[in-house]
Amino acid sequence: MGRPLPIEAPVPCRTLLRRIRSSRWIRPVACGWVVLALLLSPLSARAPFAGETSAVVLAADVAQPELWIRGANEAEVIASIRTAYQAMFDGHKGSRVLVDGTTRIADVWILRADPKSQAAISFLSTQYKRLLPLLSDQFNKAGNDYLLGIYGGTTLNVSPGTSRASATFTIGWRETREQTEAVFTHARAFLDSSAYRDLTTVDARLDAINTFVARSFRYSDPDDRESYNHTAHELITEGSGVCQAYAQYGYAILTEAGFTVRNVLPRKDANGKDYYPEGYSNYTGSWGGHAWNLVRVGNRWYHMDFTWNDPIGSDSVRKKYYMLSDAEIRPDHRWPGPTGVYPAATASWNPHNPYPTDLPPPTPKPTPTPKPTSTPAPLPTARPTDAPAPTTASTPDPTGLPQSPTPPEGPVDPTRTPSPVPSPDPTDLPDASITDEPDPLDSGDNSSRTEGDPDDGVPANRGPGAYLRSALASLLQKPVLFAVAAGLGGGTILVLLAFAFLSWLDGM
Repeated sequence: MGRPLPIEAPVPCRTLLRRIRSSRWIRPVACGWVVLALLLSPLSARAPFAGETSAVVLAADVAQPELWIRGANEAEVIASIRTAYQAMFDGHKGSRVLVDGTTRIADVWILRADPKSQAAISFLSTQYKRLLPLLSDQFNKAGNDYLLGIYGGTTLNVSPGTSRASATFTIGWRETREQTEAVFTHARAFLDSSAYRDLTTVDARLDAINTFVARSFRYSDPDDRESYNHTAHELITEGSGVCQAYAQYGYAILTEAGFTVRNVLPRKDANGKDYYPEGYSNYTGSWGGHAWNLVRVGNRWYHMDFTWNDPIGSDSVRKKYYMLSDAEIRPDHRWPGPTGVYPAATASWNPHNPYPTDLPPPTPKPTPTPKPTSTPAPLPTARPTDAPAPTTASTPDPTGLPQSPTPPEGPVDPTRTPSPVPSPDPTDLPDASITDEPDPLDSGDNSSRTEGDPDDGVPANRGPGAYLRSALASLLQKPVLFAVAAGLGGGTILVLLAFAFLSWLDGM
């Protein structure tokens, strides 16, 4: 038997050879493009650091306005930050924002350090933990009390650097701007009625306001925590609320009536120290979180507690906590607060003389008598400073009503002084995360809060993914390098990592 002949392998055609050779570079290039696409994808975004929550804006028309921080030294930078915070408060709108899967009312603002201000860059990059306490302290300024009462906490996201820095604030609110305006409109409706306008004395009008609030609303059921409403808007729409809501509405109606008001609410100072006002409740026989108002008439301050003037389970209206001095209300109220926030109420209320004066009237300057001269000469013309200074003593109106300008037409801007501005809920303190734990007592709500400070680590907003995307952006601007990276295929990752390292060295 002869040996079998060897079987020769078929020779591939030239077209097939070209396909095989092409696949050798198509695959690496395709892999490189996939890597580039993943780096551009939002999925590569940095995960939030501890203490931070992610926020997704739902409304399409929600803008993220930018405010610039600058200054030659730390004091000037802090002053610039406070100015920016006030602009945030004045711009309170309240958009729908998704935070950790929950829809919240919030505004998103971005603070950027001026590239020419190294002090501002350094402060945002290294002193970021002071930003939230400073924000809380800004609520303590006069005119910001109403907003403090609807403040719902802030999420802070910091992007530090050596040549640039920024901080993004997601400020939560309990009312939208429209809801706040509805509260003030509701208050004006009563003030424009004959039940108020026909009264001719300050005491009569304040008494009418006290009666109106007590008759219009009721305190939330102490045994039903689900019915605890903390905002004035919930008070006017649902008819019930806790002391926080009463104090908020009291601020609205008293300011609309022309009075200057401070809300006694939980607060924080610039160092992060907490201050909780309390009331001693006969319902439980213990102290608990509480809120009420301080109102100024003339040059004196008085306490007004609308909540405790509206007894639970009764249609009666009382004046036990009506226009009291510090000494008169202190047995069952205590109100620690940052320095300078709460003015002293030193005098008892006198309904027949609501405008007592604590200062002597100004003494007019005497007119100088010209010295006689031997030669007749025209009398010297008196200089403006020689004339008696005009006395502008604040004489109260004969009716004893506060002198206030005619209310403007249309809804009052609640973010302007003396319109509303934030005051924290006794159950809600100005913090990044707030737990509503109202105390079911006649005294009001207790509050527990967790400060929303970032963690102790470096809050770098630019993680590896951000650096890679920055490197990719640089790569795309250089076609030659991009072609080389594409040709490398799998080596594209190494090229991008090199660019990321260079970007990191550059302080991006």
